[in-house]
Amino acid sequence: MAYGDALMTIQEPEEAKLAYEEANNLDNENEQIVRKIGKAMACTHNYQEAIRYYENAISINNKNIDLQLDDAALLVKLNYLDKAKEFLNKNLFTDEYSDKTLEIIKRNIQGLTILAKLHKKRMMVDGEDIEGPNYKEYIDCLQKAYLTQQEAIEHAKYEGGNVEDERKICS
Repeated sequence: MAYGDALMTIQEPEEAKLAYEEANNLDNENEQIVRKIGKAMACTHNYQEAIRYYENAISINNKNIDLQLDDAALLVKLNYLDKAKEFLNKNLFTDEYSDKTLEIIKRNIQGLTILAKLHKKRMMVDGEDIEGPNYKEYIDCLQKAYLTQQEAIEHAKYEGGNVEDERKICS
């Protein structure tokens, strides 16, 4: 996995994908490796293969929200907005009933940000102005992401996260 990370750093995603696949053969329970394979595929610009890979990985482990977020971000980037909307639900990123760790809060911020991008693109495609429903959803997602980022700053103080990094993200 470290070899694959090094290859990604020097922008060799094809070779990194092979290294990650070898690491996955050694440890097929590691979800981080699965995510890294998908990201390497997306970096090779073979988007359809990356989408198929993510969908297969999600069907195997449909509880992995990180995989769903990676897939949704790629789908939004490629303007497959309806397909991305299936993975993204504003209520999915509230976690009102679970323990809010810094990791969960950051995942919520990422999800809300991707959802905001989806509504912004939908607004542009539909030719909506500021009176349309997508604009309202876009603003709502950004506001929730901002409030959640403020919560991440507070959690970073107590959980040993980097407060300055969280403040930069918030700004």
